[in-house]
Order: sequence, then C-alpha cells, then structure tokens
Amino acid sequence: MNLGLTPLSGASSGLSLVRVLGTLSRTLGIVRQISPIYKEIKPIISKAPVFLERLGALRMNANNLKNLNFGNSTPMKSTNKTDNIQKNNSGPVFFQ
Repeated sequence: MNLGLTPLSGASSGLSLVRVLGTLSRTLGIVRQISPIYKEIKPIISKAPVFLERLGALRMNANNLKNLNFGNSTPMKSTNKTDNIQKNNSGPVFFQ
C-alpha cells in the first residue's frame, strides 16, 4: 500500500519525507514565535466580554446623566482667589 510517500531519492512529485519534515519544521518555528504572543494576549481576550459589558453599562449611565434635568439646581458661588490678593504695581514681591 503506497501512502504517497516516495523514497528520499525518488521522484519529485508527491509527498516525500524531506518535504514533510521541512514543512513540519517551518510550522513548529511559527508556533514557537506565536506562543509567547498568545500567552500575552490570552488574559486580554478572556476578559473582553467583561470589558464590553462594563462599557455598555458606562454608555447607559452616560445616557442617563444626559437625560437628567439640572435646570432646578442652584449654581455654586464662585470664589475668585485673585480678589483676596493685594495688587502691587511697584514690582514683584517674593516674600511677604
């Protein structure tokens, strides 16, 4: 029974052990490069549903705040700190 594997010195068509090993080696090299990236991104991907849920709740809260009526509230008295400072036109004063 021929499984498509030709001997090493066989014809160039079909699967050869050298081609399979070369492809396997390249595949393992790519897996070795991707695995550290996957380990870094895995927590982010696993927490994505929670993030999207909180983002939706935040969006709902923002819409609720826009719908509130703030017209009946009294404004706070603004205090201007520059009113309490004496102005001296003779030049800068470093120590008072």
